[in-house]
Amino acid sequence: MAIEPTFTEREAQTYAGLRKRVARDELAETVPAALAEVAEFLSGHSISPEGPPLVRYLIVDYNVDEVEVDIGLPVSVPSLPEHARILRRTLPAGTYATVIHAGDYAKLVDTTAALLEWAKQRSLRWAVRDDHKVTHWEGRVEHYRIGPPRETEPRSWRTEIAILVSDL
Repeated sequence: MAIEPTFTEREAQTYAGLRKRVARDELAETVPAALAEVAEFLSGHSISPEGPPLVRYLIVDYNVDEVEVDIGLPVSVPSLPEHARILRRTLPAGTYATVIHAGDYAKLVDTTAALLEWAKQRSLRWAVRDDHKVTHWEGRVEHYRIGPPRETEPRSWRTEIAILVSDL
């Protein structure tokens, strides 16, 4: 798969999110329900999202094929009303390598793999720590720019994959 990533300098991005640890193949079911819960919480407190929904990958554990992710919506409020699971968190500022995935989420993993391979071929280092087949990402995120529920046609969906670069 040929991709053309770009580098973007980003400021820190605050978001309201739910942290989940799930099997990678359960993300398709987990993400919509979590996003709905975060959106309902924000709406109930008259807080408007400041951008598209996101999934931030914190840990990928290849030993058990699980991921730990934050699922949420960007916000610009200095604090959130108290909630047992929805917390205010921040993506770090820095240089991100980004690529847009077009189409169904089922092939999103292929676009991510292509981005990782692209970086490997260029000796680009991510802001990441590996420990016995457990990868801890400092800044790896998917922003769902065009998708459900507003767009129901999968071929029209657009997802931005962005990964924080360690150094250039």
